[in-house]
Amino acid sequence: TTRRDSKSFHPFHWSNAPYYLEAAPDNLTKTKATLEHNSKERERILHRLDDERKEVYTQISTKENESKSKNYRMPQIRSQPVRASFKPSLLTGQEHELEYLDVGKQIEANEERNREKETYRVAWYDFPQPPWKPADREETTMTIVAGNIVLFGGFGAKPLDDVCFFDQQRFSWIHVTPHGERAPEPRCGHSAVAFGRNLVIFGGERGFSKELSRREVLNDVRVFSTERLEWKTPRWSGDALEPRTNHVAVVVGRFMVIQGGISAKGNLFNDLWAIHLKTYKWVNLTNMVDERLPACAYHAAISIIPKGVSISSLFDDLPEFRNPKYGIYYFGGQTPEGVSNELSILRLGTYPLRFQRIETRGPKPSPRFGHTLVHYEIGELLIVYGGMNNKAAEGGFLSELNILRLKNFEWLHVSLFGQQRPTRAFHAAVCVDTKMLVFGGLSGGSLGGADVNVLELDDNRITPVSYTHLRAHETPEHLVCRLLLEKK
Repeated sequence: TTRRDSKSFHPFHWSNAPYYLEAAPDNLTKTKATLEHNSKERERILHRLDDERKEVYTQISTKENESKSKNYRMPQIRSQPVRASFKPSLLTGQEHELEYLDVGKQIEANEERNREKETYRVAWYDFPQPPWKPADREETTMTIVAGNIVLFGGFGAKPLDDVCFFDQQRFSWIHVTPHGERAPEPRCGHSAVAFGRNLVIFGGERGFSKELSRREVLNDVRVFSTERLEWKTPRWSGDALEPRTNHVAVVVGRFMVIQGGISAKGNLFNDLWAIHLKTYKWVNLTNMVDERLPACAYHAAISIIPKGVSISSLFDDLPEFRNPKYGIYYFGGQTPEGVSNELSILRLGTYPLRFQRIETRGPKPSPRFGHTLVHYEIGELLIVYGGMNNKAAEGGFLSELNILRLKNFEWLHVSLFGQQRPTRAFHAAVCVDTKMLVFGGLSGGSLGGADVNVLELDDNRITPVSYTHLRAHETPEHLVCRLLLEKK
């Protein structure tokens, strides 16, 4: 057998030279010298690579330490070398390469894939409707006042002035007969906000006047006490704002802030007003904003402010107002340029007030007006529902449900369970606990009915239902309702 068959064969050992070299002593000597040279050259290459590897890692470590010490003033780096990969060729003696892995792009790609996969689940539930319901209507208001859901006004067969309470525990309506002063004039397109135990309404319209050949628009302030069940007309002071309808109003501390709307002649407003709900003094804030607000009507607004904070002025520099999610949000509406889908915020606690358009992530909702905007406080989400525009099918009416995450201002992909609701616009909506309640509005050009539609917003409460548990005379919709209530 040859030495090549030996188990101890090693290509770099002189004793493992080919058998034909043994017959030529001179060639054997030269081969030994070549192998010894190669062995020394190999060791030299390895030592050199070790030195260079130490030098590279030392440089990287030094830069990382310098970066950490100056991190407070350095911008965020999205693409950086984070790992060195050595590829030496030991036997050929070729120079090695130092590769930098660009993980910044990998992170961005992963985030994009996660955004595509991220889905927020909501579900419509069909609750058994109460035997008595208010008349169906559009351009009404539904407001949470001291735990009560208060419905006022709207337009059905004619402008309405009734007051109804909705009991979410019994899922039933209560018609209220107010006392005290006479009720406000029947109206629609008004605004209503909660202040303490009072419902405060402003403006709206009584309808179209054939004598005047224009709509009759209001600018009065009326207060309804949910304790005493009576109306009052406060005496206000200060500058009087022009009558309007289809504006927006929110409460910030002791102030009701009003923006936009449309006049009796059909002109859009771009002004900003506030009324103190203790003294009832009006203040024109239009010139107290760093940027003129756009003229708009039929839009939606909501205020998100810190709880438990006393706000004596809209300009108070409170630490809580520095949180970017706090302020007055506006979305959509009819503008002189057309129908909008812009989301903007009026930031408080500074003089002048700051108006900003929010750059959101994800696909934006389609442009719309006559929609609703509610705040799901538990999930820190904004919910945009319904509305209409001039491009949508079914006469321009929309049934879309859009959800914005306030943490990063990202529009989420919504996975909707339950029976799809019809298109809807000029309706009313409130958020109670984990549910959004929707009432009234137009659907496909006609009134959408007087049912209260319930949307579950808590992803953890949405579970598949087996219809094998149906009780006698129970429909699948009743089963879903029963299981949802039992889960509480």
